[in-house]
Amino acid sequence: VVATALPQIVKNLTSYQVPQTPKEAFIFSGRIHREQYAIEKYLVKSAGNYYIPVLWLKPLQSNGKQPVLYFDEIGKEKALALGETVDLLAQKGQEVILADISSTGELADGYMKGGDAKIDGTSLNLWYAGILTNQPLVGVRMQEIELVRRFAHQLTAKPTTNWQVIAKGNITA
Repeated sequence: VVATALPQIVKNLTSYQVPQTPKEAFIFSGRIHREQYAIEKYLVKSAGNYYIPVLWLKPLQSNGKQPVLYFDEIGKEKALALGETVDLLAQKGQEVILADISSTGELADGYMKGGDAKIDGTSLNLWYAGILTNQPLVGVRMQEIELVRRFAHQLTAKPTTNWQVIAKGNITA
């Protein structure tokens, strides 16, 4: 496979469609202060009828680098704990945009543990919903990541097309 054809192959396999930016793309929902940085809370409108919870860590003393988009399967709340990677990055002056995409953090199954069909402890309900809607979870997550990137691009002081992205855990399936 030619490397230039790979993005189109991925789009075809995941039924990816470029998401439309909703009219009211995001809502600012508060700010928390830590010793070396502030945490701004946002809700970013998804392509569906829900919002993606996003935290933007803004250090008091910036290192001047482009913000990092950070996604973690354990969710933003746990990834932001004191001493964890996100906290350490912000303490070193790095802006971090941390989002919970489908099946992670606040958008996970929460109190509804599992589902009625499992393989190796993994619920098949999201996979089945993707089959019914012809929208695999990977494609949905790709749309969510793109919307978070657009949100960050809109609000960052240094807009760029080359983003630093860190993804931890299984956020693709």
